[in-house]
Amino acid sequence: MLNVLVVYTKNDKAIDIVKNSLRKKNIKFKCIERSGLKKTIFRNKNLIIAVGGDGTFLRASHFIKDELLLGVNSNPDRKEGFFMSSCKNDFDKKFEIFLKNKFYIEKLTRIKSKINKKEVCIALNEVFIGNKVPYKTSHYKLFFNHKTEEQKSSGVLVGTGSGSNAWLKSAGVKPFSSSKKFYFIVREPYTGKLTKPLLTQGFIGNNKFLKIKSEMDNGIVAVDSNKEYKFKKDSVIEIALSKNPLNVIKFK
Repeated sequence: MLNVLVVYTKNDKAIDIVKNSLRKKNIKFKCIERSGLKKTIFRNKNLIIAVGGDGTFLRASHFIKDELLLGVNSNPDRKEGFFMSSCKNDFDKKFEIFLKNKFYIEKLTRIKSKINKKEVCIALNEVFIGNKVPYKTSHYKLFFNHKTEEQKSSGVLVGTGSGSNAWLKSAGVKPFSSSKKFYFIVREPYTGKLTKPLLTQGFIGNNKFLKIKSEMDNGIVAVDSNKEYKFKKDSVIEIALSKNPLNVIKFK
């Protein structure tokens, strides 16, 4: 039996199209605006429908463990909708196909992070580590492949195959597809008399992790350009592959 949670963006009228379609099919559902999401709302739900753009999709994904996720692009003319399998114009038709089990599940790799041994929300695209003020230098120690390096830069991006089509791609990373590795790149590394960084990018395999120690008073960790955490001096983040991929509904 389907128990559906619909996540939507405030003032997005496409939510009415989805609600009317679900009512017509006698599907039990609950709607929640994405700013009000919390773990308890996802209990006993087996299908999550994200209505909006990729930001709404990413926000919903942070609360999902193994539930199915279906993305609905609420405005295809203005929203990229990279993760979306349907849009407001074809949702009714696509949901009929879903109910007939004529779909497949794409498992998207995610990465998990711990700040000072405390877990933060899981990332589908990327994790950014750097100074909260973008025009100020990010200062940290990076630990990779049994080597340690003190660096100054515009921050560090750590991302998945999905993320390699987003911010990582804009940072110069060639898109890749793999469930067994993720990638990091140091943005605009500073080279001077005292600083000559060598650990500036690379793949990180399964069962391995990237470690960064903050040397900043005003550092942050941003997950999927959505959730932000403080990353003060001497704080340590460890990033590794998650064992829980995101189960995304796709249609042939």
